[in-house]
Amino acid sequence: MNKNGIRSKLVYGNTEEGVQTQIQIHHNPKTDHITFGAARFKKSFRNGGSKSNKKCPLFLGVTVAENVLSKIFVNVIRMPNGNIGYDFICSKGYKIDVKSATKMKSGNAWRFDIKKNRIPDYFLVLAFDNRENLTPEHLWLIPGEILNEKVGTSISPSTLEKWQEYELDSKLNDVIVCCTTLKGD
Repeated sequence: MNKNGIRSKLVYGNTEEGVQTQIQIHHNPKTDHITFGAARFKKSFRNGGSKSNKKCPLFLGVTVAENVLSKIFVNVIRMPNGNIGYDFICSKGYKIDVKSATKMKSGNAWRFDIKKNRIPDYFLVLAFDNRENLTPEHLWLIPGEILNEKVGTSISPSTLEKWQEYELDSKLNDVIVCCTTLKGD
């Protein structure tokens, strides 16, 4: 608050293309007027942002996995980008966090970061071959109580049997078709 009683606040926003905005807003309580000050714009990704840069973590997780899965599963509510703890709510009210990964170069396994996320009831886990092809290889719906306390989990060809009961084989073909359509193949 300045000497005239005017309060100022900086408001920040990000576009999906990686442009960061900063706008200063002023409120005069005497007149109840709101005015806008200087605006600043900054391109935060010089590499195309999450919509086109395959190396960006948001590209795989949001642009590909969340978009594909929102089309595959009916009656889900997709949360806004950046929602804390989960990405979807299903028709039964369960919170679902989407995790995706490509095979690691060493070990031929997929690594999924959980970060001790205790919020979701389920994790929808999608494994791709690599960032170039983006061919889905596995899809699991894993109960939260199995992963909530973990920092992360790895799934490799030698541990596939352990996760078999959670694999959604019937939906994987739909995911493959959707990814193929998105790629324009």
